[in-house]
Amino acid sequence: MVMGLAKKILVTLVLLVMVAPLMAAQKGLLYEVSRPGEATHYLFGTMHSDDSRVLAVLEGLKQPLASVDQVVLEILPDAMAMVEVSVAMLLPPEQSLSKLIGKELFERAAKVAAEKGLPRIAVERMRPWALAITLGTPELTGEAMDQAIYRRALSAGKQLLALETPAEQMALFDSLPDDLQVRLLKEVLEQRKHLAEQLEALTQAYLDRDLEKLQELSLDYEAAGDELLAEWFRKKLILDRNRTMYRRLLPILDRGATLVAVGALHLAGKEGLVTLLRRAGYRVEPLF
Repeated sequence: MVMGLAKKILVTLVLLVMVAPLMAAQKGLLYEVSRPGEATHYLFGTMHSDDSRVLAVLEGLKQPLASVDQVVLEILPDAMAMVEVSVAMLLPPEQSLSKLIGKELFERAAKVAAEKGLPRIAVERMRPWALAITLGTPELTGEAMDQAIYRRALSAGKQLLALETPAEQMALFDSLPDDLQVRLLKEVLEQRKHLAEQLEALTQAYLDRDLEKLQELSLDYEAAGDELLAEWFRKKLILDRNRTMYRRLLPILDRGATLVAVGALHLAGKEGLVTLLRRAGYRVEPLF
């Protein structure tokens, strides 16, 4: 049960977003990254979904994957990563969720969790942010895009690298102040009835390769109009991570031809990876 919840946390990270000035009508999911005299690299924006329409986009990765020596993901979605995330989701032994958030909110959350097959005893052990993401994430019935890329790269014998660790990603959520964690849980409970509709809109924006629209919709999906939450998401989960990914990516690119696959929202905007790589002297051109 806990392993399944851990998977959902990883799946949801791509939907946590920023609001930042964007290049007009920025579109594109796959980019060629090059500099004179150096290997050709590829930058691909993922969506953590098992929707067949989303997975069909991976057809465009066949040639790039075949041509590179190494594949870089946000994290490597292996069994060890799942264990690390599972541990990070849980409260310390001396704490319980019902005492942290109050009986009324806990009962509301526990009722919704039961509908998703999550027992009350498990809910009591979860951190507020972990429960919020779990309840706000649709059930996966198959392999998500990032996992498919990982599996294909592994099968092709490519060297696999990660830009982050699971511990680093989970620490970001733990840094969310307690009051905002409670607000996030409340917003998720209020907005659950719109989940399918919002997810379809996100999927359409991704399939249209419209990064600007994807950001706008993701903000509405995750922060539900809460400006304080939106600002936290923007800074901590996108902008700060963009800079970290960029800094760690540069020496990796020097080692050989690379396919980089990260959440599509990390590509867009004046502080996104596309712009940051261009500032570093790379030619970054959209392929589709």
